[in-house]
Amino acid sequence: MLPKYRASTILTALMLTCCFAQADQHSTEGSLPDAVKKRIHAFNNHDLNGYLAAHHENVKIYEFPDRSVGVGHAHLKRIFGYLLERGIGKIEVRYQVTIDNKVISEEHISFGAKDAETIVAIYTVEDNLITSVYLVEPAN
Repeated sequence: MLPKYRASTILTALMLTCCFAQADQHSTEGSLPDAVKKRIHAFNNHDLNGYLAAHHENVKIYEFPDRSVGVGHAHLKRIFGYLLERGIGKIEVRYQVTIDNKVISEEHISFGAKDAETIVAIYTVEDNLITSVYLVEPAN
């Protein structure tokens, strides 16, 4: 069993790795974060359909490193539909880097009066849709 990881520790390791990795210089580089930006914009505007449209129909969601927590639009709707339909929730991106078809994003997420939680999300983007999301959450 792997120990719980702190989001800041994982983010630091990933960012150090990024310093030594060469980012994709192809013309699609700008479109990769666009899928993630579309997701975040739709979430912040409480637009469930826009939020779902940023993801592949069979998007896979994982808790880092490899625990599957859900698949597809139905899973996203079940988790976020209630919140978005009621205008609850906000994501603030603190840092984002793109390497090939991966977007690594440090995000502060808040739901109403609750304090913001910091997570790291690792998105895989293909054909301008998010096909997988790995979530690194703070240790409890």
